[in-house]
Amino acid sequence: MRFLFSLLLMLSAGCLSVPPIEPTVARLPTDTVTPAPTPTPDRTVTLPTLPPTWTPAPTKPLPPTVTLLPTDTLPPATATHDPIAEAPLIVTRNGRGLIHLKVTEAQLNAALARHFDAAPLDKYTAAPRAMLTQGSLDLLLLIIPSGLPDDALPQPMTLTVTPAIYAGTLELRPTHLAPLDAGVSTRQVKPAQALLQQTLSDLVIQAAGLPRAMAYNDVSVQTDGITLTVAIQP
Repeated sequence: MRFLFSLLLMLSAGCLSVPPIEPTVARLPTDTVTPAPTPTPDRTVTLPTLPPTWTPAPTKPLPPTVTLLPTDTLPPATATHDPIAEAPLIVTRNGRGLIHLKVTEAQLNAALARHFDAAPLDKYTAAPRAMLTQGSLDLLLLIIPSGLPDDALPQPMTLTVTPAIYAGTLELRPTHLAPLDAGVSTRQVKPAQALLQQTLSDLVIQAAGLPRAMAYNDVSVQTDGITLTVAIQP
């Protein structure tokens, strides 16, 4: 009886100490084993080492702002003015309705340039320029011959005219044209003669103060200027 009791006690103790058996899962042939990620090593950046003699470049300071005072005067943009050409015309009056006007070569060329800039002549690359001689004047012209494109080189021409008075009017009589075989026709030269005529007339009207009527009495050409005598009716 005691033997049976001991046997039952041993069997009860054995049952309490045996852990539960976990079932084993069989791996199928189609299963793929995912490998564990490999840790990425840390990157080490080495900064450049500057030589001991290196120093940073200094910062260039901004220039100071200059404030003009009310009394300051700005200089002219360009010194292109000709004081001789811009001098007032020499005009004298005798009190009997006659005025004597003298126009210098520089004043005449300045007036020719103003007229040309206001209404350029066809095929002319620059304003005509006058050169005063004894008793006549030469017009120096730069004209592109007819039939050539506008960007062709101009042909230098010289037209000589002699002023004269006829029936109270001023005439400019052409006496010489050179060169003659340059491809420039007389029709191309005539606009320069008309421009000179108009320029002289405008200078006289300016000097006379817009008269109601005027008549030319005399004209003379010297190297220092053209002198005109005009009877005016204010």
